[in-house]
Amino acid sequence: MNHINPTIDTRFRNYVELQLRRHLLLAEGKEDGPEIAEVEDSLGEIWDQLDEAQRQGVKGVGSDLNWVRRKGGAPPKGKAPTEITPNDKRGLDEARTAKDWHRTLLYLRICSPILTTEELASLRADAYAAIGLSDIEKTFREFAKSIEAKQPRKQGENVDVAKNETPVIPTFLDEPAEPAEAITKLATHLPQVSPKAGEFYLPFETFPSNQFDVSWAGPYPLGTGFSFCLGSKDGRVLFTDANGDTLDSTGSKGSISGTSINGIAGWRNWIAVATRSEVGFVKITPSERGIDTIAYVYQASARGVISTASGYFMAPLGPDGLMIADPKTLGEPSVTANDSVDKMDCNKVICLRSADGQEVIACANRFSGVAVAPFVGNQEKIQLQTIGFNSLDIIDICPLNWGPNPLAAVALATDGKLFFFTDILKDKRPKQMKFNRVKGIASRLLSSRGHLFVMTDMGFYVLANLAANFSLNLLESGKVTQILEQTMSSVDISIVHEQWLLVVMTDGVRKYDLNIIDKNVPEPIPEQRTNEAYKQIDTESLPSDQDQAAIAHRLKVPDLTTNYRRILAKAS
Repeated sequence: MNHINPTIDTRFRNYVELQLRRHLLLAEGKEDGPEIAEVEDSLGEIWDQLDEAQRQGVKGVGSDLNWVRRKGGAPPKGKAPTEITPNDKRGLDEARTAKDWHRTLLYLRICSPILTTEELASLRADAYAAIGLSDIEKTFREFAKSIEAKQPRKQGENVDVAKNETPVIPTFLDEPAEPAEAITKLATHLPQVSPKAGEFYLPFETFPSNQFDVSWAGPYPLGTGFSFCLGSKDGRVLFTDANGDTLDSTGSKGSISGTSINGIAGWRNWIAVATRSEVGFVKITPSERGIDTIAYVYQASARGVISTASGYFMAPLGPDGLMIADPKTLGEPSVTANDSVDKMDCNKVICLRSADGQEVIACANRFSGVAVAPFVGNQEKIQLQTIGFNSLDIIDICPLNWGPNPLAAVALATDGKLFFFTDILKDKRPKQMKFNRVKGIASRLLSSRGHLFVMTDMGFYVLANLAANFSLNLLESGKVTQILEQTMSSVDISIVHEQWLLVVMTDGVRKYDLNIIDKNVPEPIPEQRTNEAYKQIDTESLPSDQDQAAIAHRLKVPDLTTNYRRILAKAS
């Protein structure tokens, strides 16, 4: 998994140095004051400059430092020693033998319940020394020495949790929501019947619906604290931990119109909530009274919302183009809508970040194909270029999340065809694959751990190792793709923390463990052949520079503030 091998450059080291400074301040009980505030601000500035692999790396460092402040105690919802599998232990041994130190740190977090505190501290010190983070190494060496060898503490002991780990529970809008029953515990479901040919049955857990009819599920948008965020069909929001527990039992109203939520994203102390009626932006500010919130609501028919590393929110608006909101402006966010492609129908947007920090947006533009452009922020219009696919309906697009090129991506058509881009900015003739096993009308595409996940109206499919094999150029040589299929009627799917697959059903949410999915991928039979050719497709030629010239004009939209601007650019 390439996301656990971050580049140790100056930015990474500066961030880790600030993390250690923050750790020492918290250990001294200095949770408040100008010194900790200055460190937090500096962390936020550098965070925007890190790529995804580096962010995963510094999150791990932060988790390990939290463990020291807990004096070696397990997190409140940590695993029991009996939950650590032989594969987990084998993964740790293999990582240490291979001297893959980033992977070693990952497996130390997984296997921590079966290690003594002294042993875990020493192993972490060794790993950080090998990586070259000497100050972090010193922290764990000193902690290991402070532990009495005759009374080693196991990971399962109860200890107090540091104050800074308390999650933020914002109230979104002033109007209170109707009370919802608390989502108490995840219910576990084990397979009770033999699988049909071609299907796989996995254990999963469900979030009980109670009085919360889920329409969207994803990660908690404000950093640490909770694990999951749920949006409802009547516009409410709930946060839960990994076990389904929530402190926010009544739910917060996220949609002023009470419309079904289809996306939630966060950036620093801002949260964006998307529906087909509006996009709401909520600013959350700690105060002496607790948590203060202020909300701005814009009328727009959104298909979801994301946040970018540079601090912008983006929401696809279908035929109205792409909404871009800058919450960094003082006061109300500056919001624009952008459409520089004829017959724009933006159903999904992603924002990729190159190794040198250049951001690139890519839109699933339905029958107009894929629209792409560099993004630098503060643009009143974005000159999107399109790659057409012979009238195919491009419904979704996602980052490849694997391999050396961070601008690699995959697009999905409703007929199940997949289009692979090695570089979304440069590839004009992406490669195509289609699997006859993938049935139904496709609507969602995700990539994680080298696999692709496709949702259709007949179920979801795991195209095992397909993203990894494409990145390694193994598909043209006849590499077999194993397909795991799960027949069901699902509404949406999402990946959370590279650990869980959430499937929104009509009657609740299923949570699948990606580790279990990994273990259920069958080994290919040597005489197997790919059932379909790996081929290139013909793409429509790109418009000329003159054809792409855009004419911007304003639309008058009722009930919007003057800061809301829609800039539509049609081909001249």
